[in-house]
Amino acid sequence: MESDSRFNPELTDAMKKYVAGNKPYVVAAAVVGVTGMKQFIANTIMRFTGRKLMLFNTTELAKEWLIKQ
Repeated sequence: MESDSRFNPELTDAMKKYVAGNKPYVVAAAVVGVTGMKQFIANTIMRFTGRKLMLFNTTELAKEWLIKQ
């Protein structure tokens, strides 16, 4: 699990391509602990890909949501 990640335009573009490429294999995804500008970037990626992706404050909440998907 990665923590204290940093984003830049190149990483954002790479993430968009990765998420678009694995779309057929992923039902839902959860991201934990995203705040500030990182939250903005995550929301942008969600809109770009049309994926079922939710942001959570805790791992436990994320797991509970994923189980229901």
